[in-house]
Amino acid sequence: MKVAVVGAGRMGQLHLSALNKIRAEDNHVSEIGVFDILSDKAREAADKYSAVHLPSLDDVFSFKPDLTIIATPSASHYELASKLIDLSSLLVEKPVITKVEDGVALLNKSRETGHLVIPAHIERFNPLIEHLAKIEDLYHIDAKRLSRLNRDFSVYINVVFDLILHDIDAVIWATKPTTMTLRSINIEKEKFIVSSIVSLNIDNYITAVIHASWVSSVKMRQYNIIRNSGNSCTLDLLNNRTDCEGYEPKAIVDQLLMEDRNAIGAVRGTEKPRTTIEDAIRDQRVIDAVLRGGGFIAI
Repeated sequence: MKVAVVGAGRMGQLHLSALNKIRAEDNHVSEIGVFDILSDKAREAADKYSAVHLPSLDDVFSFKPDLTIIATPSASHYELASKLIDLSSLLVEKPVITKVEDGVALLNKSRETGHLVIPAHIERFNPLIEHLAKIEDLYHIDAKRLSRLNRDFSVYINVVFDLILHDIDAVIWATKPTTMTLRSINIEKEKFIVSSIVSLNIDNYITAVIHASWVSSVKMRQYNIIRNSGNSCTLDLLNNRTDCEGYEPKAIVDQLLMEDRNAIGAVRGTEKPRTTIEDAIRDQRVIDAVLRGGGFIAI
């Protein structure tokens, strides 16, 4: 199959590297193409990863990929997805959407064309998050995703779409709720939300607090878990370790490689996509409440 990558920045080149490995290991990827509005950047990436340079979006259509990976700045994801869904199945870096109605439009187009829309939620391929989803007696989750962002804030929209979304999706995936009540505090700097704290009540029996920041003096990606038995444990995503009972230590995995493999398998029909556009719509309904400062959501 043929895969096109739209966007030759940091994330796009990570996907190109992963696709190159997949192409070398099996025959499921025959050709890779890359497009970027900065043509020189796309040409350099094409040379580096033995890909076809696609000078324009029209050339992406002419390339006729089976899967297109959208890895451009966050605000452009939906606009590109709404155009490229007519061409092929899509793996779209998060956020796929920033409005629920845009997600519904993509869902309808997906059903009409038969093309998949797969949100790129890389944490679903993290063995520690997979273990969280297996814990049956969760009482409380405290999630922290803290860092200092030294890039242009506008590329990522705000910290809610950049970081909070990871943990909203992981908590929902782990707890499988029917309803959620939340309240949030969003802190702004230079008109961008740079820090957010979200308190969740899930089905009136699990609670969670999610804190994400672009302006932290410490770097942390960690889940502290309390179980109904009273036992507690920690999932340290940054250092790939945990003291949670029942977890079998694993070697560090290439989550993005696994994500790309899953998308290719989903397009080929050999496995189910780990995430769907329906997941993105559900997540966006929760994100809307976070941005409002709180609310009740029926999942």
